[in-house]
Amino acid sequence: MNREDSLFDVPPAAFGRYKVLQQLGAGTTGLIFRGEDTQTRTPVVIKVLRLNLSPQRAEEVAQGLAKLVDRLPSHAALA
Repeated sequence: MNREDSLFDVPPAAFGRYKVLQQLGAGTTGLIFRGEDTQTRTPVVIKVLRLNLSPQRAEEVAQGLAKLVDRLPSHAALA
């Protein structure tokens, strides 16, 4: 990953109760991390939106992600 792809010089160790394990990728709207919920010990994916997104664009991205997650099939691993 290029330095320009990162929002952080060093990725944070956690976002609240979500521990960051690895940066998976970066795109035009933000960064994707593999993580773990420290309370339930379940794997999670963390998306951090870029600060330069307009509030409207950030809302569009969040709505799109919510719709995507809503379409995922029910599965114990996705609980």
